[in-house]
Amino acid sequence: MTNLAKAILGLVVLTVAVSGYFYFFWTPSQIEPVLTPPPAETPSSPAPAPTSAPKTGGAPKPAANEVTIEMLPDKFSPQTLTITAGTKIRFVNKDKVDRWPASGFHPTHQICPGFDSKQSIKPGGSYSFTFTEAKQCPMHDHLNPAIRGTIVVNPK
Repeated sequence: MTNLAKAILGLVVLTVAVSGYFYFFWTPSQIEPVLTPPPAETPSSPAPAPTSAPKTGGAPKPAANEVTIEMLPDKFSPQTLTITAGTKIRFVNKDKVDRWPASGFHPTHQICPGFDSKQSIKPGGSYSFTFTEAKQCPMHDHLNPAIRGTIVVNPK
């Protein structure tokens, strides 16, 4: 077999392998869209001792246009989220290893430009991004591209 024939055969094998990867591993999530309100903020230090006068209202609520996505060991939670343009998404790393939320497709991140933390997020850390354009934004963990999800941004 000539060098040219070997090169062509190698290119065909590579093309089939890459196509197979996208066919088997980059399919849209089958989970129904879920809009999850953000959880109440958890204080990082112990709560102050109660005073003699009772307090009213309780914990401060996050802004109505802010939603939290948790980065868990094997998934985003929620994996599919529908929001309105102008909504701020806060990605919170609840894993024990660094995570890196980014737009699809891996590794170019060009479907929703700007939505990419550009660095890893340490355990317990967070990253926020405000989605301003109505479109469907696939997302993945840049450090573990098999972890995927979708953010559907509807117009205001």
